[in-house]
Parts: sequence; structure tokens; C-alpha cells
Amino acid sequence: MAIINEEQLRAQINERQVSGAYLFYGEETYLKQQYVALLKRKLVDPSFEDFNFHSFDGKDATIDEILMSADMLPMMSEYAVTLVHDYPLLRAPSDLEKLQAYMTEMPSGTVLVFWYDTVDIADSGKKSTPWDKVIKLFAKQGNAVLFEPKTPAQLVQRLTAYAARKKVKLNANRAHLLVETVGTDMQTLMTELEKIIAFVGESGEITKKEIELLATPSLEANIFKLSDHILRGDSTAAFMLLDALLTQNTAATDIIARLTDCYIDMYRAKCARTEGISEAQVAEDFGYSKRVAWKIGKAAANASSYSVQTLRKALDVLARTDELTKSSPVKERVLLEEMLSKLLILRNRA
Repeated sequence: MAIINEEQLRAQINERQVSGAYLFYGEETYLKQQYVALLKRKLVDPSFEDFNFHSFDGKDATIDEILMSADMLPMMSEYAVTLVHDYPLLRAPSDLEKLQAYMTEMPSGTVLVFWYDTVDIADSGKKSTPWDKVIKLFAKQGNAVLFEPKTPAQLVQRLTAYAARKKVKLNANRAHLLVETVGTDMQTLMTELEKIIAFVGESGEITKKEIELLATPSLEANIFKLSDHILRGDSTAAFMLLDALLTQNTAATDIIARLTDCYIDMYRAKCARTEGISEAQVAEDFGYSKRVAWKIGKAAANASSYSVQTLRKALDVLARTDELTKSSPVKERVLLEEMLSKLLILRNRA
């Protein structure tokens, strides 16, 4: 047994080679939920669901109740499935000991899944966490399934494939636009895609027009767009977008924080390139997850026309504005417009 990924888990399910204990963890909540549902759909006959399917909420169950349920043999079926959501396995040392003892002699046909949605389990790696021993236990005596964030390219593939299954045309360029507009959270992306698919209907085609009309831009996407306007020196577009964000009651602190992140990415990328350090190394050194590691490449391109000194001045402007929004009697809109003006001036002087 081992730490496996989504593709390996899907192969096990499709080949009906599922057995033993599973740990579902990682950042991609949408995929964890999808595979929990898929396991039940593929392995549990609805006619015998009362006998062969058991589900527990971690905050309400004990380890003894869970293991007693999992120990029940399948009734008129190949599998009996027990799902356990967010159980605090580290709450008591005896819980993990009981689970470990049970995993060494699990009945044939028993599938026991501990999946974590609201409880944060970091993957073992550079930073050791108390959950490392749980991951190692499942990797050794069962399967630890790590659901990592998908890259934008992987998301594009999923969106186009899903649209095709729904008999709707969506090319890669339009799927990429949807990711840029909505963000990389899979749950949000799929919700937005479903909405657009319903609008165009079967055999329809999703174009730029439908995405711009129907997709709800994320704050992150809007801030990226704002930073692009600044970097291009498009003051009209920048002030119009800032006005739209404020009209939508977006908090000034959120705007400043997200815009600061953009400039920090550029600063890191610029310094790294100056020292001959690769973008991949920057992403690793600063702990960028796979979901956002692509930002370093974009930041490096954006920072090409800036000096390190200019980027430092821009960060100073952002930090000063953040301080003023929390302490000055001046209206936030005035402070943000002044900030935007200063950033545009720095861009024009770069």
C-alpha cells in the first residue's frame, strides 16, 4: 500500500480492486466529495444499502462505534462501505492504536474511508505535523489518497471534458478564460460551468460572450485584472474596475491585501531572476501550492519592466495605504484612488 493520487484511486474503483482502509486528504475538497460519492455509487447496491453502507460524522461518533460498524460483513454484496467524516483521530492515542490493530486484520470486502474536509491535514514533507503518523499508517496498511490542487492546465482539461459529456462545446481557450474569471477552486468552477451549460443548452457552444455574461468573477480574478490594468498603464480601466469593486462593497483591506500579494509575487520573481534562481525553486521556497504556483511565472513576466527598487516603492505605497485605511479619518475610496494613482505613476516611470 502507499500514498496514491486521484488517478490511481479511480483506476482501483473502475477495476473493482477497492479494499481495506482509505484516508482521503488534501486541499481539493471538491474531489474528495466527488470520490466519496463515487465509492458509494459504484460499490453499494441501493437494495441493500441499509446493510452495506454506514456513515459517521466525526464529531458525533466514537472509534469503537466506527470499527464495530466496519466489522459487519457485506450482505448479498461484494462490499460493505463505511465512511467517516472529519474524525479527530489524534484526540486520544488509544483511538489510533485501535484503528491500527483493526487495520491489520480487516475483513475481506470491508471498505473503511476516513475523509477530511474541515479538518486540515498537511501532507508530510519538509514540515512535520502530528498528522504525519496517521498518513504513514494508512500508507503502510491501507491507502492514503492525496487530493492535490489542480494546475490551470489540468482544470482546463477537466472543464472541456465535462462540457463534452454534457454535449456542449467548450474549447481550451474559453475554458482557460473561465478559470481566469472564476478562479481555481474546483467547486466554484464546476458550479459556474453548470450554470453556463444550462444557459446554452445541449449541443450549444460556450463562447467568450457567455462567460463574460454569466460567470461571476472571483475577487482574486478581479484583482489580477486590476493589476494587469496597472501594469499596462491603463488608468481608465483601472479606476473603472476599482469603482466597480467598491460599489460591490468589497472591503478596502481585501483589495489592498490581494493587490499586495500580486506585487509580492513580482518582487520575489524579480529578485529570483536577478540571482539566477528558477521559478520552480521560488514556488517551493515560499510554499506556493500547486494551485497557485503558476502565479510565479506570470509575476516574472509582469515584473520584467520593473526594477527591484520600483517594486519596493510600490510595496511601500500599498503598506502605507493599508495603515491609513485602519487609522485615518479620510474616506477609504479617496485612499484607494490615491494608492492607484501612485502605482500608475510608478509604472509609467519604470
